[in-house]
Amino acid sequence: MNADDKILKILEDLQAGQQALNGKVGTLEQGQKALQADVASIKDVQQQQGKDIAALKSEQGQQGKLLNGVAATTATVLEEQHAQRLDIRSLHTELHETREELKGEIRAARDEAKGSIR
Repeated sequence: MNADDKILKILEDLQAGQQALNGKVGTLEQGQKALQADVASIKDVQQQQGKDIAALKSEQGQQGKLLNGVAATTATVLEEQHAQRLDIRSLHTELHETREELKGEIRAARDEAKGSIR
């Protein structure tokens, strides 16, 4: 093999290597495009998650307001119940006192009636 053939062989090898490199560059470019698409998808997911988090916070705030309302209503009901219990106790005491007073008046009336019969 002479020098020209060696040079041609080297050039052919270089050309084959260049073509192989070009194929690998193409593969890398495709991988880069796929990665860019993945990054765009991740950004979309992050934006949606941000919206979801904002919606959850808003819903949580509404639930907090509802719970505060329920707590206030419950407190009012309990206060009214307590007042009713106090009223019932007062009425019961008054009824008992009136009953005892009536018993005394009835006994006095009986005693008076017995005294006037005799």
